[in-house]
Amino acid sequence: MHKNKFRLLLAALLGLAVFAAVVLLAGLPARIERGNRAQIAIQMLDSMRPPMLAIEKSEIGPGDASLATFDHYATQLEERIAQYLETSQYNDTLHQRVKQFAQSVATWLSGEKALWKHRAGMAETAPDLPALQQLERQHNTAAKAFLGALETLALGEQPVHHDITQGRSATALLQLLAVALILYLLTLIIIFQRSNQQQLLASYREVREARRDLAQREEYLSLTLDSIGDAVIATDKQGAITRMNPVAEQLTGWREEDARGQTLKQVFHIINALTRAPVPDPVEKVLESGKIVGLANHTVLVARDGREYQIADSGAPIRDANGNIHGVILVFRDVTEEYRLQAEIRAHRDELEQRVMDRTRELESFSYAVSHDLRAPLRGINGFAQLLLDDHQARLDDEAKDYLRRIHGAARHMSELIDAMLVLSRVTRKDINHTRVDLSQLAHDIADSLRQTDPSREVEWDIAEHAQAQGDADLLEVMLENLLGNAWKYTGRNEGKTRIEFGVTEQDGRQVFHVRDNGCGFNPEYTDKLFAAFQRLHGQEYEGTGIGLATVQRIIERHGGTIRADGETGGGATFYFTLGQAHAFS
Repeated sequence: MHKNKFRLLLAALLGLAVFAAVVLLAGLPARIERGNRAQIAIQMLDSMRPPMLAIEKSEIGPGDASLATFDHYATQLEERIAQYLETSQYNDTLHQRVKQFAQSVATWLSGEKALWKHRAGMAETAPDLPALQQLERQHNTAAKAFLGALETLALGEQPVHHDITQGRSATALLQLLAVALILYLLTLIIIFQRSNQQQLLASYREVREARRDLAQREEYLSLTLDSIGDAVIATDKQGAITRMNPVAEQLTGWREEDARGQTLKQVFHIINALTRAPVPDPVEKVLESGKIVGLANHTVLVARDGREYQIADSGAPIRDANGNIHGVILVFRDVTEEYRLQAEIRAHRDELEQRVMDRTRELESFSYAVSHDLRAPLRGINGFAQLLLDDHQARLDDEAKDYLRRIHGAARHMSELIDAMLVLSRVTRKDINHTRVDLSQLAHDIADSLRQTDPSREVEWDIAEHAQAQGDADLLEVMLENLLGNAWKYTGRNEGKTRIEFGVTEQDGRQVFHVRDNGCGFNPEYTDKLFAAFQRLHGQEYEGTGIGLATVQRIIERHGGTIRADGETGGGATFYFTLGQAHAFS
């Protein structure tokens, strides 16, 4: 229901309710009813007088004729008194007075009838004085009874007239209220009509504004469509063209007014660049599937003038709010230059790949030279230093022995650096063989190996179970060996309880692994140097080559992940890393 109509109905019902409340509270129906009954009662009261006067004025004649006349009027009067008595029941005061009147009339009729009979008897015989005196007394008694009956009858007029007056005033008030109600309802109707007129005027203005906005939006959409850098063609649900922007006109060679109403096949002629075979109509695909579709690669648009353009496009259904398809929007662009650049890029890429392969072979040759050509002199230096210590120890003083020990240690460290560099080189060159790797099991195996190197150490290991990832098993093992080995190494000087943890959590839908220890930690100011080759944040008290964390970072990056470190001096260290699509399974 319209809001204004609902308000009108409520206001009208309120007016009717007030009208009914006033009528009921003022007792108007009862007062009008009493007035109506009083009107009947006054008519019946007036009807009493004619038979009474007829009886009083009648003269007694001979025989029974005059007595029959008396009985006729008396019966008529008694019937009217009975009706009057019944009508007067609505008013207790009137009813009591009518009862008194009925008794007075009965007394009067009884005396009057006796008087009539006495007169009739005297008419047949000569009256004597006592008879005349008795007749006179009866006549006076009957006259008094008649006057008393009339007075009693007159007493009923007061309550009757009062009720009539009340009824008339109630009727007048009811009429006044009815007129007020009618005026109120008419006022409501006038207000409603004026409100409707205002609303209609406002609606008209809104429609006018909406049409203006629609025209502006249509103009804006048209300008937007014309300003799009890609070509745009819109069709109806039958595939007939309805709109084209200037870029589409330029590429197809068709003007919009000529193309409008034509099928897409007539305007948008596309073929395969390699086979020259016609390409299926993308609009038909969209209308059949109801989904967004794109052209295959190597699609060529043949313009109206015969020119050809390598294009890329997509078609999408035009749907209303209920999801019904009303047409198709086709967006395409000239990618001829892009294809040419891609061809050049592919040529350069092939050339670079060949260069990389050549450089890789050179790097492998260099690694072989480092592995073999450098190790031989190191073995000689190390061996001769050891021979001097073993065979000529007696002829060497303490300083010379210290020098030889340092030469021996430096040669060993140089050998370790060569091994670490070769590992880093293999990590960089190795092809990754992706499989599902159980990182938890690898961590357990590495922990067992570390325990065997120093069984006397008491270390609490906390290794998360069922942590798995997709990656190269060998490289991931090298990565964990370095991280857990560092945790083992840098907790070696702990005075209290040693704890090493390998765990995994989920952040933003990805699994984040971590290795945490409570060892010596590191200065957070030098965090950026942790993963650089040959950068060591600790002194000679901890062994190492400075290659381990660089190797770890290289392996993780090759798996599409990242690594970062948190720590503080004396507060332990935590390394967080991801592995591309790594997941934890429980």
